[in-house]
Amino acid sequence: MRVNLKLFVLAIILGVLGILLPWFFGEITIFGTGLLPMEFPILLCGMICGLGYGGVIGAIVPILYSLIFNTMDIYPLGVATAIELCAFGVLCGLLYKTLKQNVYVSLLLSMFGGRTIYYIVYYFMLHYQGKTYTADMFINGEVLNVLSGIAIQIIFIPLIVLILNKTGIVHKGER
Repeated sequence: MRVNLKLFVLAIILGVLGILLPWFFGEITIFGTGLLPMEFPILLCGMICGLGYGGVIGAIVPILYSLIFNTMDIYPLGVATAIELCAFGVLCGLLYKTLKQNVYVSLLLSMFGGRTIYYIVYYFMLHYQGKTYTADMFINGEVLNVLSGIAIQIIFIPLIVLILNKTGIVHKGER
């Protein structure tokens, strides 16, 4: 397997951003909702670097963040988040880079898919512990409580990806 050094380095940089951005901006809210600073670089990584890098970086970042800053329990939240972000990275890479879908379609389907996977995984993890996690809890906590972050992702991720493609820094089909 041939490794593209430029994409490898970009994936590492985006992974480091995925760890540092929540530390800097994790408690900041806009209009009362969270910014999702860990997700932003992972979604970008999938679109820019592809599904392999996006999936690996997405799976590693929440666990490293939890270990380094000790602000999130590794289980069940860290593991569920790692699976969700892995899905974000894989889906973005698959839809945008591999299947050549529109940047907005790729982003929206990836966000929906990753959040759905998170709900299912977190539901079963909590259920196994004898705890409850309802659809209402998910919608309030993982959708309504982060609308600002979702809006920022929908506005800025496609803009960044399109700029990188237009300037030639990264190309949609590059592997």
